[in-house]
Amino acid sequence: NLCRCTGYRPIVDAARDALSSGGVDRFTPMEPAILASLAAINESGALDCVTPQGRFTVPRTRADLARELAQNPDARIISGGTDLALDVTKRHQRLPHLISLASVSELGRIEVSDTQIIAGAAATYAELLPHLAALDPSFEVLLRRLGSRQIRSMGAIGGNLANASPIGDTPPALLALGAHVRLESATGVRELALDEFFTGYRRTAL
Repeated sequence: NLCRCTGYRPIVDAARDALSSGGVDRFTPMEPAILASLAAINESGALDCVTPQGRFTVPRTRADLARELAQNPDARIISGGTDLALDVTKRHQRLPHLISLASVSELGRIEVSDTQIIAGAAATYAELLPHLAALDPSFEVLLRRLGSRQIRSMGAIGGNLANASPIGDTPPALLALGAHVRLESATGVRELALDEFFTGYRRTAL
């Protein structure tokens, strides 16, 4: 419902459905496993919730994230969810294992120097906007046209690049600015120019 593609009708319909249900908490009688997992979340924000419907993992560090991805190569990564969620709501896909970046604080960091901006994959458009505007005012114009305020507050730069969508909003500007991506896994770290990243992505997809 964040996406500009859907309009606001689904939000209105969901509110009406919730009102007609009489305020029943559907999780209490139906999902005790979910409630138990949520209650067990520690102060670090780490979570591993497993139910018959699937698994939701929230690692807390980059090392934990790399290990989870190495052990579960078919899991899908989720950050803001503004793109991935459409696979569920529009394509009716089941996502049996999601790994969230929500508690990996390092991936939300933005570092600014005189020569570069380094942004974690989970940094949102809204967080990046003032820094990119200082780098190139035309980039600010682009970002303010990107979706809605909700999208800019949730959508992550990493997701916009990693999905390699031909209609992605930021890649053309980032390609023109000579952006690089730093890729990290359990086996190490490597850095690629953004055009090399997209070329490699396309070869993998083909």
